[in-house]
Amino acid sequence: MINEIKDRIYSFFKAEMAVAFPDLFPLDDVGFSEKIYWKKIRDTEPTKPYIILDDVIKGKINKACETYRREGDKKLIKRENWMMMITFSVYSQSTEGDFATPERQATDIIEHIEDLFNSPETFETLSNNGIIVDEKQVSNIRDLSSFEETNYNYRYEIDITFNFDIIKEPLDYGVGKKVGYDINVKDTELYIENEIGD
Repeated sequence: MINEIKDRIYSFFKAEMAVAFPDLFPLDDVGFSEKIYWKKIRDTEPTKPYIILDDVIKGKINKACETYRREGDKKLIKRENWMMMITFSVYSQSTEGDFATPERQATDIIEHIEDLFNSPETFETLSNNGIIVDEKQVSNIRDLSSFEETNYNYRYEIDITFNFDIIKEPLDYGVGKKVGYDINVKDTELYIENEIGD
């Protein structure tokens, strides 16, 4: 399931960048992007500018059993809360005598990524794509640019941390599991939340 969520975030991001920068990050007929990809997927680099995604941290925070009552029906689900941090790295490079254009491109791209994931609409879009985001944190932009021989390599990074839920149903308690109880009232008519230990 975590890989499916990664794919949905990736698809959302590619589509957004193709709209914002159609000349730099176009998609082909099947939605493939030559210049936006996950780290370690390719052996060779495409022509700059390009963007690399890296899921540097991911893990399950907790898991719980929840009971819902709606219109007389009782429903048990298993909710897992996950955290995943993705680093977005933007690469660009100066050409002969032109330092301003690639620097401006790289800056525009990384600032757009920052604005995109700070936007309240992103919560709604991700939710519509099946990703229930509880919290989203955006780091400061890091400038990792460097000068090599006659070229200036522009590299900017930003970390986006997602806290999200994965809901599974129906719930099977299994044998020998410890069940603790934590009472919560939510707008979804949640009556009881049970913390399950292995």
